[in-house]
Amino acid sequence: KIPVHTNTKSPQTTTRGHLTVLISGGNFNLSQTANQRSTLQLLVDQSLPHVTIDGMDPAQRERRNALFGISGIRGNYPQIFVTTKKVVVGG
Repeated sequence: KIPVHTNTKSPQTTTRGHLTVLISGGNFNLSQTANQRSTLQLLVDQSLPHVTIDGMDPAQRERRNALFGISGIRGNYPQIFVTTKKVVVGG
């Protein structure tokens, strides 16, 4: 998990996050395919926590559409999103 922000009040609240990467397993655009591959490899090389969403997977269609709604861009891959959540530590 990526520590993003720590609140110094007790109990301590920390925001932790990961990256969500939207790709397309059926992408025939050579440039986008190369970008997807190098992006995923960079995340692995840097040990960055991430979740991959395949835009071609019918089971992930709703999530894909929600991500398209956030970015305002359809059919361009990869797209990277920062996902965070607050975690209470101690107390």
